[in-house]
Amino acid sequence: CLYVGFGLIPAAVLAATVWTLGVILILIDLRMRLIPNELLLAMLVVGIPMGVMVSGFGSLLTSFLTAVVVFVICAVLGKLMGFAKIGAGDVKLAMVMALTLGATHAMVGYFGMAVFFTK
Repeated sequence: CLYVGFGLIPAAVLAATVWTLGVILILIDLRMRLIPNELLLAMLVVGIPMGVMVSGFGSLLTSFLTAVVVFVICAVLGKLMGFAKIGAGDVKLAMVMALTLGATHAMVGYFGMAVFFTK
């Protein structure tokens, strides 16, 4: 539920901002093969408060642990496949997704990325 004491409107505005930044990141990455750190930072600044509004402060620990696990998995995959296949920006984006969306929603996002953006 988006209404957790702060109201529906602020959480919805933050969610729309996170999704808009996500679309911008996708377009830049597809065109330039680059994920700007500034946009990732903006997603964090907007996305963490959104996650707290939607899921409560208890979700922060789960989101942080998910980001750590994602980093480890990406590091292992990079080592196995070669770091030319998985860029640092992709790893940072996956971690930001975990921190802003939470574990469950981030996993759905990763699946979508794997299905739609792999060659």
